[in-house]
Amino acid sequence: MKKTTASILFFLLTVMPCKARDFVVEFDHENYKEEKVPFSYSPLIYHSIQVRTSAGPKLLILTGDDYHYRTWLRHYIAAGKAFLAKVPDDRADEFIANSAFEIDVTMLHPLNLEEYKRGNESAEKESVPVSETKISAEPPESGTRAMETDAAPTVGRGTLQTTGEKRRQERTALIESERAYRAEADRHYRDGIQGHREALRLRLLQDESNRRKEREERHREFRRQWSDLQSAR
Repeated sequence: MKKTTASILFFLLTVMPCKARDFVVEFDHENYKEEKVPFSYSPLIYHSIQVRTSAGPKLLILTGDDYHYRTWLRHYIAAGKAFLAKVPDDRADEFIANSAFEIDVTMLHPLNLEEYKRGNESAEKESVPVSETKISAEPPESGTRAMETDAAPTVGRGTLQTTGEKRRQERTALIESERAYRAEADRHYRDGIQGHREALRLRLLQDESNRRKEREERHREFRRQWSDLQSAR
């Protein structure tokens, strides 16, 4: 009975969906190497990208066997510089702490950074800051109303003011930090972006040309071997 219960619990834990955190990353440089593997149509690939994030510069080592998605991603890199990295919650601390991080290539998604920034700015303008209880500096009125004001409880008012001030300061610090990061990202984004795009586009074209030549060479070799077998018969 205990073994059955333990097996059921283990199964439930393994099939439960793993939540992920989203990190905005901005492309800086790509490292790509592809080599032909003997007797195989699948090439041996090393693929990593250097990015800038709010947690500092990172080297994302792209893993996974989805060759088509990897090709699409490289085309997106040639067109844009921002991506959304979906990192599982149980690896979020590892992502933040480490300079190199292995991530499946399908967990990177293209992001329109300008639209993302405009959306954030709109959200900031529409948000309502935490208000504090205001205390009137005017002298109390005479009579019963003055007596009621004097008798009103004041316990906890200072605590509420302190909490409200702390929250406002934390929010202000977070907004300033985000603005500083965006300004730095914009500066890097403008520096040499056209040169990076053109170089990457040429590399993609060259890689595609090399793969086409390798496929044609393999087909010719297969046809030659098949012809030799037919001649031997």
